[in-house]
Amino acid sequence: MITIKHLRIFMEVCRTESMSRAASSLFISQPTISQKISDIEEYYHIKLFERFSKSLKITEEGKDFYQYARRVLDEMDRLDATFLRHDEIVHLRLGATMTVGSSFFPHLIKEVGKKLEKVNLTGYVDNTSSIEAKLLNNELDLGIVEGIITSPNIVSEPIISDCLVLICGNAHPFAKMPVVHKEDLANQSFIMRELGSGTRSMFSLFMETQRIPYRISWECHSWDAIKQAVIANLGLAIISVRLIEKELDNGQIHIIDMEDCMWRRMFSLCYHKNKSWSDPLKNLRQEIRNYAQSEKVCPANELIKHVLDI
Repeated sequence: MITIKHLRIFMEVCRTESMSRAASSLFISQPTISQKISDIEEYYHIKLFERFSKSLKITEEGKDFYQYARRVLDEMDRLDATFLRHDEIVHLRLGATMTVGSSFFPHLIKEVGKKLEKVNLTGYVDNTSSIEAKLLNNELDLGIVEGIITSPNIVSEPIISDCLVLICGNAHPFAKMPVVHKEDLANQSFIMRELGSGTRSMFSLFMETQRIPYRISWECHSWDAIKQAVIANLGLAIISVRLIEKELDNGQIHIIDMEDCMWRRMFSLCYHKNKSWSDPLKNLRQEIRNYAQSEKVCPANELIKHVLDI
């Protein structure tokens, strides 16, 4: 008979990629860990891991089993939250991509958190690919992303508008040009986010569609580092207009007027299509929707409107 304990042990072995580390973190002997994994394999006639001398590698069957186990444990957690812990704090996990995390996400967490009773709201920031993976693995309850979600198992609900702009430093030749044409971008150096970034994916698709060759001179996770590199005239960058208000105000960065070219997009609220909706989670989703409606008064939207009117 397979129990919840079997599933929790399996999940910990997946997380740590080691039976010895799983045993240590769960305060259980390693033989017990090995036996529980063997119990699952024998009961379902599957092989969960390939066992090597110093490591474990999850099998394709193991990956499928992981998805089922994650959903079962999620339901058990919801069951406990509903019937056993009315007076205790509910923990919810909200993810955001780097652009969202670097702009309105801290304010959203603060404002939405005030309106949720007995909820501990945890934020997590990474690129679109990472947020999507964590939603699929139930490591996040909700996510707000700027990129394109590829999995059919994730629901994407557009909630907030955004605009990408091409920027350069004041010493760059483009800063003195009244209008820059698409062809002028050929063989220019760009400072880019890492692979998996929604912003990078959108720009790369545009350049490939237009068949414009370009060079990547820098690649990094940090928007602050990208802005500093642009200010130092190390290349061009594509960035959300929300992230450059200060630099525009003090004249450090120049928005390039691109003829017939503006990258408009939406930030989307995302969640697994099979998500189990507790009342606190439903309330969180609604409060995020409410925040998105009020977010139209954010100063960034005036800047977006100005840019779109260039």
